Amino acid sequence: MTACITIVTMLTFCNQAYISGTLLEAGSDTTSSTLYAFVQAMLLYPEVQRYAQQHIDKVTGSSRMPTMDDEGDLPYVRCLVKETLSECCQISTNG
Repeated sequence: MTACITIVTMLTFCNQAYISGTLLEAGSDTTSSTLYAFVQAMLLYPEVQRYAQQHIDKVTGSSRMPTMDDEGDLPYVRCLVKETLSECCQISTNG
């Protein structure tokens, strides 16, 4: 534990900023790739999008957005999310 504390205190502010930025960029790259794959799938299969929207509208109506509390009532949408995560290639392309 002492060795870890020593290493962290030896890092300069620039090193810490670089590491933080790298972690942020890596996370945003995989998130954007996943969203891109989902949008592509919805464009290729508009009937799936319509069906999912019907389920969302049935649960939330037109007055609000779905929340995490609605997850149990939206199994079809949950499956879409899981399928996107399983099919999407989440490897960083930034090198």
